[in-house]
Formats: sequence, C-alpha cells, structure tokens
Amino acid sequence: MKQLTRIRLINWHLFENTTITCQGTTYFIGVNGVGKSTVLDAIQFALIGGRRDVKFNQAAMSGSQRTLTSYVRGELGTEGQRYLRDDATAVVALEFRNPDESYFVHGAVIDAYQDGRSPDVTYFIVNEAPLDDAWFFRAEGQIFDSRAFRRHLEHFPLPSPTARANVFTRLEDYRFHLLNRLGQLKESFFAKIVKGLAFSPLTNIRDFVHAYLLDENLVDVDMLREQLETMRHFENLAADIRQRIEALDRIEALDQERHSQRRLRLINGYVSHHARSDAHLAELKRYRLELDEKQVDLSRCELQRDDLAERLEHARQAHFEAKVQLETDTTVLRKKALETEMAELESEQARLQGQETHLKQTLSQELADAQRLKQLLAEDGLGVPESLEHFLQEEDLSLVTGHVSRITNLQSDLQSLGNDYAAQAALVEVESKRLRHESETLQREIQQLRTGDRAASYEAAAPQSGRLRRVLRAELDLTADQVVPLYEVLHVPDEAWQDAVEGVLGRARFDLLVPLEQYEAAMNLYRRRRLDDDLHGVGLPDSERILAKAPSPHPDSLAAEVQTEHPAARAFVDLLLGKYIKCETPDALREHRTAVTRDCFVRRNYTNRHMNPRYYRRWFIGERATPRQIEQREERLEAIRQTLADTQDRHTALGDRLALTRDKVLLRPARA
Repeated sequence: MKQLTRIRLINWHLFENTTITCQGTTYFIGVNGVGKSTVLDAIQFALIGGRRDVKFNQAAMSGSQRTLTSYVRGELGTEGQRYLRDDATAVVALEFRNPDESYFVHGAVIDAYQDGRSPDVTYFIVNEAPLDDAWFFRAEGQIFDSRAFRRHLEHFPLPSPTARANVFTRLEDYRFHLLNRLGQLKESFFAKIVKGLAFSPLTNIRDFVHAYLLDENLVDVDMLREQLETMRHFENLAADIRQRIEALDRIEALDQERHSQRRLRLINGYVSHHARSDAHLAELKRYRLELDEKQVDLSRCELQRDDLAERLEHARQAHFEAKVQLETDTTVLRKKALETEMAELESEQARLQGQETHLKQTLSQELADAQRLKQLLAEDGLGVPESLEHFLQEEDLSLVTGHVSRITNLQSDLQSLGNDYAAQAALVEVESKRLRHESETLQREIQQLRTGDRAASYEAAAPQSGRLRRVLRAELDLTADQVVPLYEVLHVPDEAWQDAVEGVLGRARFDLLVPLEQYEAAMNLYRRRRLDDDLHGVGLPDSERILAKAPSPHPDSLAAEVQTEHPAARAFVDLLLGKYIKCETPDALREHRTAVTRDCFVRRNYTNRHMNPRYYRRWFIGERATPRQIEQREERLEAIRQTLADTQDRHTALGDRLALTRDKVLLRPARA
C-alpha cells in the first residue's frame, strides 16, 4: 500500500519552512494552538484542492473561519499585527512511497495578496521522484511564485528517465490524476476526507459508520449483479472481437507483403531484362565496329595485292622481253638501255632497303613505347587493351605490313586512353588553379590579420552578416560601434573553454547587436533588403526583450566562462549558454539535460554528440582569435603546398601517358 512519508510546509500559517516525517501510524500530540489542526488542514487541502470543498479547522471544533488566504498570509488576529506576511507564496506538498519503494509527490503552490484578491493556485504531481526543495526555491530563502514555479518545474531535470512532472491550473484535472495516482479511487474519496477530518465525539458506532464511512446512497445488490453479468458478456464479446481484429491485421499484413513482393518481382524482372538488352546492344555495337575495321583492312589488303600483282606482271613482261632480246642478240643500244634501267632498279632497291631499315627501327620504337604504356596502365590499375596485347606478342619485325596493320588497329584504343588521360590532366590543371587561388587568398588574409584587420576572417566566414552590417550603417547612419557583431564584444578568459564557447555559439557569433531604439528600423530594413542583397541566415537579437525576459543563467553554466561589458551581449550570452552545464568528462553529461565538456561533447535533450572541429576550432572571440586564425591559415597553406607538389607530379605523369597515347596518334599521319 502507499504510505505518507513526508509533509512539506512553506509559509503555511505559523510553519514558515517545516518538513514533517511520517513513519507508519503518526500521532499529532500537543497543547491547544500548537498547530495540529493547521497540519491536518494542509493535508486536507493537498488531497482535495479547491476552496469550496475544503473545510478548514473542523477537527478542532472551534468554529474558526479560517480561509486559504489567512493560512498563506499567517493570520494572527491580534490588534497590533493581524498578519505575519503581506503578499506571500505558500507550498503544501505530500510525499508518498509506493510498494515498489518508488516515490511520488503532489501538492500546491498558492499566491495570496494583501489587497483582497482571490489566491492563485497551481497544483502539481511528480511521479517516480522523492521530494526536492529545488522545485520551490530559486535561491536560499527565495521561493518561486505560482507562475514561475510552473515554468521552472516543466523544465526541471528529474533524477530518472521515467520520472515526470505534471502541473495543473484546473482543479478537475488535478483531482482526476490524483485519484489515479492514489490507486484508481472514486470521487467519493474527497467527501470522505472532509468527513474524516471534521468528526464529532464518537457516541454511536452505527451513526459514525453511516456518517463518515458509507456513501449517502444505499447499494442495490441486484442491479450490481445484473451489471456484472452484462459486463462479463461484453468482455467476452470484446475478447472475440480483438481476436478477429488481430486475425484481420495478420491477413492484411500478409496481403500487403504479397503486393510488395509481386511489385518487387516485376521491377526486378524489368531491370534484369533491360540490363541484358543493354549488354546485348553494346556487344552488337562492338561487333559491328570490329566488322567495319576488318572490312577496311581487307579492302586495303586487296588494293595492295592488286598493286603487287600488277607490278609483278610488269616485271615478268619486262623480264620476258629482256630475255627475248637477249636471246635474239639485241643491239648495243638496247644493252645500254637495259644497263641504265638496271642501275635505276638497284638505286630503287637501295632506297627501299633504307625505308625497310627505318620502318624496322620505327616498329622497334613503337614496341618499346607499347611495352612502356603497358607498364603505366598496370601502375594505374587499368586493363590493357586487346589490340595492344596482340601488338606486343608480334615477334617477327620483318612482317612490316602486319606491324603497320597492328599500329592502325591500336589507333582507336590509344585515342580512347588519351582522351581519358587528357580529361584527368584537365581536372588536375583546374584543381591546381583552384589551390593556387586559395593560396593567394589565404596569404592575403594572413597579411591582413597580421596588420590587425580582423574583417578579413569575418567577411570570409559570414559574408551575409558583413553585408547586413554595411547596409544598416549606410541606411540608418550608424557608427561601427553601434552595429557590432557579437563576437567582437566577448572575451573568454579560460582558453580551455574557448572551443566549447565557439562551438555552442556557432553562427550566433556573427549576430549583429544594434541600439535598442533602432531595432524596429533595423528589422524593417532587413526585411526589405533580405532578397536583393542575399541576407539570409543573419541573426538580429531583440536586445530590449532579451534584457527584460532572459532568465538567470545556471551558476555552473558555460555562460560563466564568457565576459563582456556590453549589457545586451551579456543577456544574450546568458540566454544562449545559461543552460549548458559545464562537465569535466562525457560520463558526467548524463547528470544533466543540457551540458558541455571542454573537448566539445555537447548534450541537448539527453542526447550526446561531438561538435564539428571545422567550426569550433575557428576562433573569433577575444584576443586569442587572431593568432589562432593565422596559425590555421598557415597550416592550410602548408597542406596546399604539399598538394600542389603532388599535383605537379601527377601532371608530369599524365604528360608521359599522353605522349604514349593521344600525342602518338596525332603525330602518326606526319610520320607516315
């Protein structure tokens, strides 16, 4: 069963800050006026709520007309001082222990006013958590009023993931949840509590049972029996319907799976057929290209054969005529002519032999280049074309015609490889230009930073914020000190927390602070120029509202690591960082809802993640930001120099490969 373990009273009549511990059966014993009835009235109000149903001070049988206001303000009834308090806030809370040793707490926070207004009451129920004074006090001796308590408890981190807090302003909602929390009690519970605390001396047991224990209406047993039978009948019907619904759900799930599988089978079949069709078309195209090449080679060979046959026929005819003339004893003139022709033929033979030697040398060089190209393709992890393999397998260099044919067949493959290498060389050249441009920009920014100009890094990191700042200064006639980025007025004394502050603030570091009286004009100008000047993503904090409504930061929050003399910046930083509790290790993050560590592990809504170093390592806040930015840019410059060296090596290697592929194909007609 549930047991009452503690009663918490704050500003309740004479009890200013009291906790009463209960163990099993608890007795309240004391002389008149010591406060026994006051404690019972507090329990009655916490269990019942509302001012119309509660009957204060009935157990004392004194006829006193105590009210909720008189309890909260501490009515004394003396002439010199009627009340202990003026406007006051009181807390009445009851802590119960469940059979499973867990706890729940319920009660109310009441605001009473000296001008006679009706008190404001906020009810609450906290499940799976013991009583905690941090729910009610903003600081030692400073209690939350009902409105502030409602906001505070809704965001208060409870000790366990299953714990939850409910706050009610309507009495009916509070009673409904309280009856369920106490064990599914009936509405008559509230009337019995009032009767039990307002008893008279016990003289008649029967009257006591009827007056304080039984409800006013008698129980109709026959009607209850009929309702029980009807309820059992409907329970059987409900069980049968649930079984049918489960069967229908299984059938529906199977049908949906059948539809999805059928659709998947059709899609897979279509994709498979389409892929096979594309493969067949590609193979057919390749065969057609090979056929055309073979036909061209065949036509060329036929022309060469006809030419050789014609020349052979002429040679045979000349040989026959010379033989006839020799046999017929030709004249000396014919002999001289033949000698001259023989000399010309010998000269032609020498010339052809020279061409044969040059051709063999050229083919040898081609074979060496082909072997080198094969090695380079292996280094690049690319396959060797079949035509190149066939060309390399030729061993008899005397077959000049065959080698010319091999080189001709290589042209298309070499052209294709050359195009790929040319594309890679173009990409390398573009990347080199980009890196050189980035290097020039970094060198220029480093020079500006070393001369004290921080605008370079600001404009590079947040160009939209820089444009909006210039627009506001030009249009509203404001100085540079009146339109200032947030990071310029901040300082982080402890360097160990600089990364965490930079990372959590993120883009908010570039939000622009404007004078309070210029905020509306600045917002109107921002709204008009946002599209024309591409001003998206820039924050314009409402300093007036932030100063008026920003909550106080947690004393151990990340906001304590930031210093600033700018009031609006101080309030804005407290608003952004005031809930991030500082933790030394990632394990300590689990104790909080929102927290952060020095090494930039951040917890939001009970979820841990590590921030991106690309953003938090780029410092903008304080005097340490400029040396850090210079150091980061110099590191990037060194990385660019190394990358450019690697790019130059790659460009040289691609030049070697182009000389063996595309350039060789382009130069071949000139060699021929």
